[in-house]
Amino acid sequence: MNPGSFMSARRLKGRYLVPALAVLIALAAVAYRLLPEAVLPGPQSPESSRAGLDRPIDAPRLVLLLPEREEFRADAAMFRMGAELAVMRLAAENVKVTLDPTDSEGQPLTPGERLSVATSNPDTALVIAPLPLSALSEIVTEAKKAHLLLVVPGNSHQKLVDRSAVLPLAASDRTEGALAASVLSGWASGGEAVVIYDPGPYGEVLLAGFAEGAAKAGLKYRRERLGREDLEAGKPMRPGITGDDTFAWLAGPPDWAAVMAEMLARNGARGRFLFPSSCTEPFLDQFLLAVPQNFFFLKPAVSAVAAGDTKREFRDAFVRSYRREPNRDACIGYDCVRWIGTALRDRPITRRSVRERLIRATGPDNPYHGLSGTFYFDERGTTWNTLEPSNYVNGKFIFPRERETAQDGR
Repeated sequence: MNPGSFMSARRLKGRYLVPALAVLIALAAVAYRLLPEAVLPGPQSPESSRAGLDRPIDAPRLVLLLPEREEFRADAAMFRMGAELAVMRLAAENVKVTLDPTDSEGQPLTPGERLSVATSNPDTALVIAPLPLSALSEIVTEAKKAHLLLVVPGNSHQKLVDRSAVLPLAASDRTEGALAASVLSGWASGGEAVVIYDPGPYGEVLLAGFAEGAAKAGLKYRRERLGREDLEAGKPMRPGITGDDTFAWLAGPPDWAAVMAEMLARNGARGRFLFPSSCTEPFLDQFLLAVPQNFFFLKPAVSAVAAGDTKREFRDAFVRSYRREPNRDACIGYDCVRWIGTALRDRPITRRSVRERLIRATGPDNPYHGLSGTFYFDERGTTWNTLEPSNYVNGKFIFPRERETAQDGR
């Protein structure tokens, strides 16, 4: 309580001083108990949230839950700016959606508190949550109770799979492992492949997905376990792993994969080596001055985009609006809101219908082509991305066909 609030009490004399102080303290206690409820709406009751399931929403609000930790703020700002451009683009097509960022100015709010604010507004159609897994874990249960869908771009963690309250826009780690098996099956042409894996949770999930994909493709493969402790102990690589006929999938987290890339390069490894999409620029730049061209990295492929949505047009609009160059997070933010708005074009919508409407908007024969890649949902609601092998050249991931086009001058 503000000490100044006692000033009038101090001027009271004799017998009035104690009662006045008691009244002030009682009022302060009541205010303290009521203030959080006034500032932050409490969670809806199950009855009220179920009643809101079928309430028609003509002007949907897309709530944006951005990470607020310092290390994520720059990328979060890019995501938000891309999302804002998408809202403007949709408005030009007479598709009205409202983007509602829940950034907490002043006293920071937890993801759960920000979700509570979102839930309380009946026009909230869904929540866009590009959050790390730790923050997502805090709000998934509450979102499910509120019958509010969390659209999660960019996070492929296996724990997000098969949750009714979550719709990830990135294929799961297990699915990526299956895609890797399909790539190696084409490389090996009936021969044998090898999986070099880290025995941690992430490596095991990538390995399990690869096993499923290999069984489907009829690919023969062998496993080579090489954990962090092996790398730290300087365990030598088997000669057969570095030969010309090696077709390998590196199943492990990005720091492990980057160390593996450095070790393979140092040993003059030939053949072809495929790394997961999580192996990004900072990890590679930390260990390698130049990445060999027989090292490939699964990355989202962009094959086509809607008119007005080419990378050049997006970049020009972004620079005009924000006076800076967009990065991949800006493209992901744009794609996410652009896709949602297009899928929810027909009105009215309800919270009950949102998930099904989004899933049915894409499929194997009509994927969504965005600036950051292509994705679709199958009949089970599983997310699939179009990932292709790319090379890492001069700080950028480039697909082989792009290099050929540049060399031909076309």
